[in-house]
Amino acid sequence: MHHRQQHINKIQDATLAVGDIEPTLLYPAHNISVPIDHFHNDSMYEPHTNDTFELRYYFDRSNYKEGFGPVIVLQGGENSADSRLDYLQKGILSQLTKATNGLGVVLEHRFYGTSVPNHNFATDNLRFLTTQQALADMAYFAQNVVFEGLEHLNLTSPNTAYFAYGSSYAGAAVALLRKIYPDVYFGAIASSAVTEAVYDYYEFWDAPRTYGPTDCIYATTRFTQVIDNLLLGKVDPSPDLPQRLKNVFGLGNVTHDADFARVVSNGVIYYAINNWDPEESNPEFGFYCNNVTSPTLLYPNLESRRTEVQYLMNSAGYGDERETPFTNQILNYIGYVGVSMAEDCSEYPIDCYSNYNRTFHEQSDITAYWRAWTYQTCTE
Repeated sequence: MHHRQQHINKIQDATLAVGDIEPTLLYPAHNISVPIDHFHNDSMYEPHTNDTFELRYYFDRSNYKEGFGPVIVLQGGENSADSRLDYLQKGILSQLTKATNGLGVVLEHRFYGTSVPNHNFATDNLRFLTTQQALADMAYFAQNVVFEGLEHLNLTSPNTAYFAYGSSYAGAAVALLRKIYPDVYFGAIASSAVTEAVYDYYEFWDAPRTYGPTDCIYATTRFTQVIDNLLLGKVDPSPDLPQRLKNVFGLGNVTHDADFARVVSNGVIYYAINNWDPEESNPEFGFYCNNVTSPTLLYPNLESRRTEVQYLMNSAGYGDERETPFTNQILNYIGYVGVSMAEDCSEYPIDCYSNYNRTFHEQSDITAYWRAWTYQTCTE
C-alpha cells in the first residue's frame, strides 16, 4: 500500500510539473503555407493575389489515440496564438482532448501574432483581413495539415473528424465555420459568441455595475458623476474646469475629453478580465477597488492636491462632501490612475493616449499590430 501511494504521488507530481512548465517550452510553433486570397471571384479583394503566407499553429498529441481521436482546433481570434497555449496545456483543449483521445490545436488568426500576410498592416493589405478569409484558412488547414511526428497518418478532413472551438469573436467565427464548411468540420463549440455588433454598447458596463462589489461600484458611480459634471459643465459651466480636472489627474496633455474619460475608466474595465482560474485571471480589478474604497489616503504625495480636488468637488455639486472620506477616495482614484496610466504621459509634450492622432494611426509597418483589431471592428 505504501509503494502504491508513492507511485500515485509520483504521477501527481509529474502532472503538476507539466502544468507548471512554461507552455512555449512544451509546444513548438509550426507553420502552414496558406493562400492570402481564397476568393478570386470576389471583387472586394481586388487586386487579387496568388501569394501565400505562413499561418502559425501549435498542437499537442499527448492525449491522441491513433485512429480514434478527433482533431480539435481552437481558433485564436484577435490574439497572438502563443497567448492561448494555456488552453492547450491545462485548459479547455486539454480537457476536450483527454475526454475524446483527441489531438489539440491552437490555430492563429490571420494578421495576428506572426501570421501577417505581406508583413505589414497597410490598409490596402488589410482588405484580406475578413472573417470570410479567416474561415477559409481554417478549412484549408484541416484539409492540408501534416502534423510533425505523425506524417505517417492522414489526419486531414474528412478522413479525421475535425471540431472547432472559439470564444467571443472566435466563438462567432467557429459557429459560422460549421455553417459554411459542414463537410470539413464535424462540429463547433461557440463559447460566449458575439451575436451582434453594437456601436454604442453601454450595456458592457451593466455586468460590473450589477455584480461588482457594492462599495467599489458605488464609489465608481460617484466618480463618474463628478467627472461628467465637470467635463459637461452640468453644475458649473466655467470653461477652465475640464483642463483643471485633467491636470489634477496628471493628464494635462490629453487634449480631447473623450480620450481623458477613456483613460480614467480603465480601472473598472478590468472586471471583465476576472477568471475562475487564478493563473488566468487578472488581479487589477481588485487592486482598483481596494484603492477607491479606502477611506484613508493611500498616496501621501497627493495631499498637495487636496485643495484642488475639493474645489472641483464643489464645482461638480459635491461641495457638502469635501470633508468626508469621499475626498480621500477621489485622491486614491487619482493615485491609482497615476500608477496605472498617467505617469506614462508625464514626458509627453503633446497629446497622450489620443484616438485623434492621425499620424499615429496611419502607421502601417509590422509593429502596428494594433491596427488589425481596429480594422476588423470598423469593417465587420
